[in-house]
Amino acid sequence: MRIVVGLAGVVFAVLVVLAVLLSASGPSRTEWVLTQDPDGDTLHLDVVIGNGCKSLNRIDVAEIERRVMISAYVDTHGANCVDILNIEQHEVRLAAPVGDRELMGCDPPVRYSERGPGLVDCRSVKNSGTEWRLQEPPEGRVLKVVANVVSSCNSIDRVVVEESRDEVSVGVYVRAVSPLPTRECTADERAIERTTVELQEPLGDRKLVGCDRPVALQLDPATEKDCAKVIWPQPTGWTD
Repeated sequence: MRIVVGLAGVVFAVLVVLAVLLSASGPSRTEWVLTQDPDGDTLHLDVVIGNGCKSLNRIDVAEIERRVMISAYVDTHGANCVDILNIEQHEVRLAAPVGDRELMGCDPPVRYSERGPGLVDCRSVKNSGTEWRLQEPPEGRVLKVVANVVSSCNSIDRVVVEESRDEVSVGVYVRAVSPLPTRECTADERAIERTTVELQEPLGDRKLVGCDRPVALQLDPATEKDCAKVIWPQPTGWTD
């Protein structure tokens, strides 16, 4: 049994190395995040496609006893691309539920070197999206949110809220809106959109988190700021 497990580990490592090598030409690896906790043998993903010249090539699944590796790839076509942040929703069916196995692959290989030798379990990268700020201090159950949508052709797709006794997590997701023939999309890190979030209970003394979570970047919950204390337009890079 130990020999079988050892060989499986070697095979898994080889698959990861091949993924890194293949990303150097042809389809390139891209980021993804879970939109909700694993549902049995099904994973619900937001896959980062990128600009208007990119499209999803495939999503590969590799499963062994201790790990599940999900690798998403995109193709690039042509030039003079519409500069938008295109995110697609996909479901991935596994041979068996994730269970206690490590879930990997949400970051392209280059990010592993940035993070150091430790790999990220992708269940910890969830409810992340674009940056947002409160437009004014919380009032009762209502949060008035200002989101950074990055491009003139982007719009808020949905807002995901998770509440517990001590914390409220808010994730704002952005989608690309197809431009009209007469409309040109422009990248603008200052582009914003407003929305209102209604909680189940007043925020009160609970910590509000999620405002500094761009796609596939997970902050340490222990050091993450309390977003109720960060009121727009404090980020000087954002404007109407």
